[in-house]
Amino acid sequence: MAMRKIEKMLKDMQSEGKDLSRLKLKKFQKTHHIDCKCKFCEEAMKKNDPHLRGLIEDGFKVYVGDEKKTN
Repeated sequence: MAMRKIEKMLKDMQSEGKDLSRLKLKKFQKTHHIDCKCKFCEEAMKKNDPHLRGLIEDGFKVYVGDEKKTN
């Protein structure tokens, strides 16, 4: 379902005339704080796997154009 939404958004951007040749799509996840004591985080602590912690946000970020410049 998420990929369909992304495809629709990209088609809309392309129909508006935006240049998508430098498109970057990145998946991101924000997990609970390391000191969290919810059931997901407790299980992650027992198995020593931080990927099992509970999620705050989950989604995709789309970057179009030049790469971000950092100082």
